[in-house]
Amino acid sequence: MDKITHEVRLTNWTKLIQECLSSGLSKKEWCSQNQIDEKQFYYWQRRVREEIYAEQVSAAPVELSTSFVEVPSLSKVEEPKSTNVSAQIHVNGCTIEIADSASDEFLHRLLGALSYVQ
Repeated sequence: MDKITHEVRLTNWTKLIQECLSSGLSKKEWCSQNQIDEKQFYYWQRRVREEIYAEQVSAAPVELSTSFVEVPSLSKVEEPKSTNVSAQIHVNGCTIEIADSASDEFLHRLLGALSYVQ
């Protein structure tokens, strides 16, 4: 089959398949009502899907590149300024110290996040 004939048939079958899908009928019922051989319908459905897939693959970017960004390291980690610790939470071997200056919003978010810890 030449390319033009294939494209015409593909276009026609694409329309028929869309009609079938939007009809609300099963494919078997729709084929029967429209005097279409069920095997032929499934053959062209596969061809249409393959064509759509091939178009999507060819439209996808072919080359992926990886790049790296240098992250400067800290030469010295500063100790936090001393604050009054109001509470400590121990979770999975970690300790979270909460300063008395922590806002209500911070505590709400912290407790929300901790609810996901297992």
